[in-house]
Amino acid sequence: MNQPEPQPAYKILAILAVLSSLLCQGLAADTVYKNDGGEIKGIVLEDYKDRIVMSTSSGEVEVMKSDIRELYFDDEEKSYIKIAEQARDRGDYGKSYEYYEKALQLNPDSKAAKEGAAFLQEYVYKKEQSLKREFIKKRAESEYRTTAGDTFAAGTEASGRDAVIVRQSFGIELKENGSAVEIARVERDSPAQKAGFMKNDRLIALWGKLVPYMSLNEVLVLLVKDNYARIECTIERMVEVRRSGGVSILKRGNGALGAYFCVRLGGLTVEDVNADSPAFEAGLKKGDLIVAIDGQPTRYIPLKKAVQMIKDSPQEIASLTIRRDILLLSKEKE
Repeated sequence: MNQPEPQPAYKILAILAVLSSLLCQGLAADTVYKNDGGEIKGIVLEDYKDRIVMSTSSGEVEVMKSDIRELYFDDEEKSYIKIAEQARDRGDYGKSYEYYEKALQLNPDSKAAKEGAAFLQEYVYKKEQSLKREFIKKRAESEYRTTAGDTFAAGTEASGRDAVIVRQSFGIELKENGSAVEIARVERDSPAQKAGFMKNDRLIALWGKLVPYMSLNEVLVLLVKDNYARIECTIERMVEVRRSGGVSILKRGNGALGAYFCVRLGGLTVEDVNADSPAFEAGLKKGDLIVAIDGQPTRYIPLKKAVQMIKDSPQEIASLTIRRDILLLSKEKE
């Protein structure tokens, strides 16, 4: 089998060098203007409910949104996506779709714009399915009231009802674990099991919207408030790959553990997996994003060093923290 050509490590180093150079010259891509008059220049890497993570010339920093007066994106595509997200959050779906389209015109491969447009297409689809979904909601309310009685406060009752809807529609139960929401249970033969969800998977994004630092109730509301029949999810999972005889199984290129890696815009990515390899048996898949190796983040690690970390570890098990996109269909859509 022809193996993918490994991406040179200098690419990611070049990106970091350019960023450092731009920052030193005062030409940073993104700028945060703070309430106290200060400003931070860098690149916004992650945008959560209550904070953003920026890469700056002095390293990564977290900035709480409550401290931000204004956030300026120098990149036109990112600006369009931000406007689209803001319009989506306030329910202006027409304007939101318009700006996602503008972002896609600039970059047809934009993952955020594709996910945003898909979200709005699903919104239109769910309108056609509203009567069927309303029936499920009423049945869930009835079941919850029957089993829970009147022992819960109004807010708890609402979240309990949403949890029942999620279980009936998708076959999963969720739990809160620190700043994360994780999968507590996956029902057998459910849409979630068929899609590939596993117990203890951590929810990272729904329709491209980052959900860490959201409460369990907020995540449940996102899953049920618009009666979606399909949801684009990103999960995080620990994959433990066993080495044969305590050493890596090496093929040509960078095929440690029988998997081949490359560096893409999102980071260290699985390019291919050999059949019947340790990586294949552990469940590693093409397209998985490797965010940590044995607990060490990979965001700024060059490809050559990352592969060497996997090869040189004395441990029998290589622990890879992966992120994976999964399309979750409801029982009505299957």
